[in-house]
Amino acid sequence: MSNYEILKETWCQVWFDEESESVNVNWEGYLTYAQITEGCNAVLNYVRLNSVSLLFCNQLSMKILNEKSKDFLSKKWLGALEDLGIEKMALLTALDPFAKACMNQVIEKYEGSNSMSFFTFGLEKDFLNWLKKEQEGKTTEEDVESKISAYQLLRVDDEVKLLDPLGLDHDLGLIRDYNKEGRTEQLVSLLFSKLPLPEALNSYDYYTALAAMRDIGILLGSIKKAGVEPLSVIPELEYVLHELSRITELPARETLMHYTIWNPDGERMRTYTHYKDERSLIQSVKNAFPALDSCIDLLLQLHHTPFESSKFEEICDQTTRKFKYVVEAIVLAYREVSPEIFAKELRFYFDPIKVGEEELIGPGAVEMPMFVFDHLLWSSMVLDEEYVKFKKTYLKFNMGFMQEIYDKYDGWDSLLDKMVIKLSREGSNDQVLRSAKSLMKLCNSQKSFRKPHKKLADKSYEHQDETGKDKGSGGYSTDILSYIYSINLEKIGELENALDQFVEIKVIK
Repeated sequence: MSNYEILKETWCQVWFDEESESVNVNWEGYLTYAQITEGCNAVLNYVRLNSVSLLFCNQLSMKILNEKSKDFLSKKWLGALEDLGIEKMALLTALDPFAKACMNQVIEKYEGSNSMSFFTFGLEKDFLNWLKKEQEGKTTEEDVESKISAYQLLRVDDEVKLLDPLGLDHDLGLIRDYNKEGRTEQLVSLLFSKLPLPEALNSYDYYTALAAMRDIGILLGSIKKAGVEPLSVIPELEYVLHELSRITELPARETLMHYTIWNPDGERMRTYTHYKDERSLIQSVKNAFPALDSCIDLLLQLHHTPFESSKFEEICDQTTRKFKYVVEAIVLAYREVSPEIFAKELRFYFDPIKVGEEELIGPGAVEMPMFVFDHLLWSSMVLDEEYVKFKKTYLKFNMGFMQEIYDKYDGWDSLLDKMVIKLSREGSNDQVLRSAKSLMKLCNSQKSFRKPHKKLADKSYEHQDETGKDKGSGGYSTDILSYIYSINLEKIGELENALDQFVEIKVIK
């Protein structure tokens, strides 16, 4: 994706997107009048010198505006944009209700000539769908894919963490006590009392549905650990879970994302137990997820960056640095989560439950999109039946854009495969060699993840009773980790051999 940077501040970023032919503005936080005018004037100056008809304003993280700023926007800026030829303004509305109301007032007060139209969206994916239609095919599949992969930037997690749709905040201590004391009937009664009625479900937006599934999930896992199938004692659950699944386009129970990145921090954190180990477990995934999402986004960029460009080496090294945060998250779990507590207590809250004809696993680290990262980097052409089945099993536990990324690259050359082919051809230059070495460094960084991950899993299940030792919380034996690691090493070996041969040829020449 090719962008021309116009303004880059912590509170505002402005750039021109060549593919969508739009000026993009991203507003952040509480904005002063001076900041508003500086950002808006940057847009005007660019539009004045260039032919642009579409403006996209991302106000998702914006906070309330003061009256002076609102007057400037409605009485001066919007009119100037219209005079300069802006025909369409697409707005990604703020999560903050006050900021959203402020922008509604700005648009309502604007008295223009009606040559500029306004389009508002609650989710970036809705904007992208609209944009594809508006551009009539100008936006390529790769461009949309790259933008969708940055969905994490919408900060869905921050919005969901704020919500308490079922009023569970005041019952968190009770849930932990009930679990500790084995009071199953009380857990069932509490869950039944919290179920949203159909009328309430009909009013749920995307964020509210995610938060509701998260909070129902804590009670689902609690009841299942007590040896009771939740839907067998609360039949109404099936309707509720399927409705929440429909709204969120995720499985009909809580996932790892609900339990971690959409889980509030501090006293509002939803946990099954009083153990600090559980909080550390949740925090480790909270740390890893954003870094892994960013790495996937960078890999997508690499797929569209020539090996001959120094940009490939730069992005590759950036990905390696970012991946260290994923490794550090595993190290945090290794240090602060007792293997015995996890194996004998925590993991049973994640056992599968029956929802209609389906058996759905609970939150598990295996649901993290590490397999999507692998898919892009080295495994999209791996045909090993067991490994392919493993990857596809966990696709549905990730958001839609991750599934789209996986499907788009499935069966096509990974970055590693592309590089091996490139190195085998004549004419590869010194920059290609540097790109290959950077890619090798990135591939090797995975060893720093997989070794402690396997060690953590093995150590945890050493303490498991024999009756439950064969499978981890994700439904697979921990042996799958060694299996994946062996395939990973084999693919890295292919790149290593290609590099050695390339260097030998250059020496001979």
